[in-house]
Order: sequence, then C-alpha cells, then structure tokens
Amino acid sequence: MTRRLLDAGYAVNVWNRSPEKCAPFRGTQTHICATPAEAAADADFVLMCLLDTDAVERTVFGLHGVTETIRRDCAVVDFSTISAPWVKTADAKLRAATGARWIDAPVSGGVGGASAGTLTIFLGGDDAAVAAATPVLRHLGQRLTHFGPTGSGLAVKMCNQAIVASHIAIIAEAVSLAEHEGLDPSRVVEALRGGWADSTLLGIFGPRFATGTDAPPLGQIYTMLKDIGMVTEMAEAAECPMPVATAAATVYRNVAEAGHLERDLTALMSFFRSAAKPDRRD
Repeated sequence: MTRRLLDAGYAVNVWNRSPEKCAPFRGTQTHICATPAEAAADADFVLMCLLDTDAVERTVFGLHGVTETIRRDCAVVDFSTISAPWVKTADAKLRAATGARWIDAPVSGGVGGASAGTLTIFLGGDDAAVAAATPVLRHLGQRLTHFGPTGSGLAVKMCNQAIVASHIAIIAEAVSLAEHEGLDPSRVVEALRGGWADSTLLGIFGPRFATGTDAPPLGQIYTMLKDIGMVTEMAEAAECPMPVATAAATVYRNVAEAGHLERDLTALMSFFRSAAKPDRRD
C-alpha cells in the first residue's frame, strides 16, 4: 500500500510497531516516524492496517498515539479486521477528543491485491469523510463500496470472513478425503478446476494443501481464528444462526489448541493428517 501511494505521488509518513519493517523505505521519499503521533502530526489521512483490536486501540488512543496530534479535518482510515462494535465506540471517542472522523475500510485480496492495487474495500463512515478519502483509496483498490455509517464496512468483512474461513477449512478437508481414498491430491485439485467447486481460494490453497507447502507463509491460524470468532460473536448478538461458521470456528480452535496457533494455514492439513486414523483398507 505504501509503495502504491508513493508511486502516485503522495508524501507518506511511515510507522510500524516493528521498526525493522520500515527498513525497505529508507532512502525513499517516505518519512520514517518513531511514534504514531509523529506520523499523524501533519497528515490529511491516517491509514492503518494492524493485527487486532488491541493493536488499533493502542496505536490510536495509547501513549504517543494518533489522538495526540491528529488534525480536526483529518480522518482515520482503518483497513484492519477488528471488532465492529468497538469501532463504533472508537469513532465517537475520536470525534469527542479531536473532531477527526473514523472510516472502517477492511479489505479483501491479500498481499497480491495490495501490491497490484486491486483490493476490494468495504467502507463504513461519514459520507463526507468517505468521499474525501476515495481518491486516495482508488490507488489501493479497484472495488470500493460504501455501506453506511462507521462499523458497516466491518459487518460486511465479517460476511466475507465467514465465507473465506469456512471455504479454506473445507478445502483442507476435501484434500484430506482424497488422500484417505488413495488418490493423488494434486491431481484431484487440478481436476476440480473449472467445475462448480472451483474458486480463487481453491486455486491458492488447494495446491498448498496437497503438497504441504507453507513457503512463503500465507495467512495464519491465529488471524483466521480471531476473524471467525468475531463472525460468530456478531451472529450471536444479532440472533442469526450460523451453524457452518460455528463449525469452522471449532475447527480453527482445535487446530490452534493442537499447537499450530502461529502457523501458516497449511497447518490445517497437518492437523487433519495427525488426527486421521490409520488406513483400514491395508
């Protein structure tokens, strides 16, 4: 995202919780900052993409956080996948403290989409704030949809994650079934392409699951468990039955408890293989 904004001619302040991740931008036209407050001091927009709600809260409201310096006419644009109810509270808190506005802008499309500027971005926030941010966001995503007030973008992201988390888990199960039937899982995945079972996720994860490839890492059990957990929490609050998403949440929880919390999503296959009974056909 930073590289795309630089290529578009924007002046960019950069801060990261892990300072070494800023190293690739040394020698470029970015200003590497020591704190979120420094990064936000002269910004028209504060763009964030962080791991979880706690990280966002500390970055914005913590010591040397964004609220210490953000301008009244600025907007926080948060790409993180975090709690929608918390964001509604954070928006009110930000407005009261600084006058600035909060836009939730969770994304779908992964690192490849970010690099190519083809992300799908789900937007929630004040109409005027979203309109002002749109020219910047068009350098990052090809499909931008504004759904309503703050929190609505994250509600859509929960729908997205319900599909993604369940889909990835069932792909792993299908590959495991192929192995149990004595089939070459790579050939099975290839045979499924073009049929109704085909999908972007099958194309990405099917070959990785079939071969056990986890390099380069793609996704993380922790992140998927966090996201599907927020999906089921939202569903419970809305009294919306989601038995499939609930089952997927149980799968990711079991994989995490088996010692794979920090691993790539290929850990799903490790879990299914270790849990499998010996082949009774022998």
